[in-house]
Amino acid sequence: MMVKVGFIVNGKKRRAQRFQKELDDCHIDSNITCIIRETHSKGHGILLTQELINEGCSHIIAVGGDGTLHEVVNGVMRANQNTVVGLLRNGTANDFSKSFSIPRSLNELLKAISNGKTEKIDVGMVESTDALDDHVRYFINIASAGMSAGVVEKVEQSGSWLSANVTFFMAIIRTFLSYKNLPVKATAEGWSWEGNINTMAFANGKYFGSGLCIAPQAELKDGQIAVTVIGDVNLFDYLKYTGKLKRGKFIQHPKVKYLHLKNVALSSLQECCMEADGELIGKLPLQISILPQAVRMIKS
Repeated sequence: MMVKVGFIVNGKKRRAQRFQKELDDCHIDSNITCIIRETHSKGHGILLTQELINEGCSHIIAVGGDGTLHEVVNGVMRANQNTVVGLLRNGTANDFSKSFSIPRSLNELLKAISNGKTEKIDVGMVESTDALDDHVRYFINIASAGMSAGVVEKVEQSGSWLSANVTFFMAIIRTFLSYKNLPVKATAEGWSWEGNINTMAFANGKYFGSGLCIAPQAELKDGQIAVTVIGDVNLFDYLKYTGKLKRGKFIQHPKVKYLHLKNVALSSLQECCMEADGELIGKLPLQISILPQAVRMIKS
């Protein structure tokens, strides 16, 4: 049976040319056909994914970081949820791969495709009347509101010559200097919370911000959103607990809460932005929910 595989390559730094050469040097089974598409702008990967699915691709591989994977997942969720999703790490942030065992090389990925090595995992959904380009956006790793969205904005503005860890750390410090914790109201069945937040994270995977384990309680296929509330904390608190965040430890602090929910409604009296998988997607108010085992991922 022929398998048609589409590769969505992040268009930065001439990655598509290098990836084409890498693909040419690989041993590819005769039953696998490969197509490469290169992104040229924000959101382009969503459209390219939909086009490749319409062209008959049964597998779509994100060649990049969390942002490229985010766009591929959104394209798959809109076009055909039976499409198999894969990831080859080649981006600024690769946090999703810290929660899921992805193939470590192109050859390993192609072998996994031939062997049908996949696993179904959950996908988060954000619904907002104020989204930047549409009313629904999906996330496979983590969505968050508050300062974390400001950090994403700073990362997008920064130069790419620094390492991911340095880029995110500097963006966090710069954001802290100007950010003021915002009043947010969160409601869910049997739970509500209201107060100033630094960050509120809604997690499928465990890590964001280039290696910060914001949700050590998260699981990719438990049908729940792992919610982490970081309340009215300051820069000193953040710096004090950074080591624990990187080691995946729970933070023991009166203004930090961990829980699991199926869906959450968020609102704020002030302008509060939302990011998903490291991409700015809109502003509150919004609704976040989980779609159990909605995507099939290639695993190592």
